[in-house]
Amino acid sequence: MTSQSVSYNSSNLNSGYEASASSSDPRYKNTANLPTGFTGTYGVNLAPNNDGLSLQQGSPGIDQGIVLGSSFAGSVNSVGRPAGAGWDIGAYEYNSGGAVTPPAPTNLRIVQ
Repeated sequence: MTSQSVSYNSSNLNSGYEASASSSDPRYKNTANLPTGFTGTYGVNLAPNNDGLSLQQGSPGIDQGIVLGSSFAGSVNSVGRPAGAGWDIGAYEYNSGGAVTPPAPTNLRIVQ
């Protein structure tokens, strides 16, 4: 890869181009099983119909993401962020098999 006339590769990508970059295999579950739609109910348990791009146990992307704030605390598979010690890289939040808990509601008000 070249950016502004500087060449980057797997050995200098994260030191010279982007500090959070990784050249490790993300260890997706199954790239042949890509999502084609969604199942579930929005705000409850909405998730892609196939999880081929989700991270498997031991992925270097688990708990290595950057915190983007509460507006982005939900993942594409309805697992609240962070589900572990930190946010995961990518659209999916890794769930070790526990119950999927949706993020807490915001902007609640009492109407009398």
